[in-house]
Amino acid sequence: METVLKLENVSKSFGHRLVVDQVDLIVKQGEILGFLGPNGAGKTTTIKIATGFLALDEGDVWICGHHLVREYETAMHHVGGIVENPEMYKDLTGRMNLRMYARVQGGVPPGRIDEVLRLVGLEKRADEKVKRYSLGMKQRISLAQALLHRPKLLILDEPTNGLDPAGIRELRDILKMLAHHEGIGIMVSSHQLAEMQLMCDRAAIISAGRILGEFSIDELANGAAGQHHMRYQIEPDDRASARLLLREDGFEFSEADGLFDVAVPAEARDSLLKKLVLADIRICSMTTRQTSLEQAFLEITGGGSSID
Repeated sequence: METVLKLENVSKSFGHRLVVDQVDLIVKQGEILGFLGPNGAGKTTTIKIATGFLALDEGDVWICGHHLVREYETAMHHVGGIVENPEMYKDLTGRMNLRMYARVQGGVPPGRIDEVLRLVGLEKRADEKVKRYSLGMKQRISLAQALLHRPKLLILDEPTNGLDPAGIRELRDILKMLAHHEGIGIMVSSHQLAEMQLMCDRAAIISAGRILGEFSIDELANGAAGQHHMRYQIEPDDRASARLLLREDGFEFSEADGLFDVAVPAEARDSLLKKLVLADIRICSMTTRQTSLEQAFLEITGGGSSID
């Protein structure tokens, strides 16, 4: 798949405060990358750099192979974005807003407005004034605007903010369709981790201005933070012995009705099972328990920080 966004050694300071520190990041065609981090981690600054709103201090940004600084206009032609609150003329209809933007943008072919309205599901409401739109509809008309010039990359900063569950689901379905069927690469930041788990193909986690890792959602759910979450069902007579063994070996675990949920470093999973068997602890069943994105995030960042 084509790389539609590449950040390499990108740094940005405000005064003496280093906000983005040697960030490397890629977004590929046809995928949704979730960009996650605690408050003040550098997410919005990184997004503003990638969308051309902020100049970087060091490093390079390429969009569809074009250098953002040396080939600015060509690079930005491939980008659509919603950063912070989308602005529309509220006394004009959705269609009229798109027509005005198309004239400013230039090169938008006839019929493209109707096409993007269908893509975002607003073809039946396009001739109503924007001031009558719900917040979810305003987000969708802004997304239609961002799609007018057929970008290969969409960058969205907190697009689900303020949306109700129905609006979040609608936006999620639209973004997945745009990525997986239209082939657009999408980078999206959000504080709603459960929603990111449903929406994204991969996640990049940033903390204190540095990328801690890039993972597929499946990797995060199955222990990309170096932990497997194992569930053992132990026979009643052996539960006390199991508790003692786990505590002596320093494993974190919880117990309920004979089910022991144990956080096991990936490299120690087989050795723990061997120890349990050699200690004559009878295991009725053993399963790998999937981790939520929130759990994985807290493990990778060390916990204790809220999300933007």
